[in-house]
Amino acid sequence: MAVAEFKLEINKREDQNNSVLKQRRREGKIPGIYYSHASKDSVPFFIEESELHNAQKSDARLYKINVGGGL
Repeated sequence: MAVAEFKLEINKREDQNNSVLKQRRREGKIPGIYYSHASKDSVPFFIEESELHNAQKSDARLYKINVGGGL
């Protein structure tokens, strides 16, 4: 049975240079960018690889995104 909603914990990232991104990937973090239709600003973030796997296994159709420390 699918979960109605899955809560994703992500962390906003400040550093965007290649060496920092490579280091984060080695730590099991996946970089991404959140785009909103309501804003022209994008938010770069990291999500833990295990968090993403859990979201995929949940079969949820809706994802509630919680940004560590807020936007």
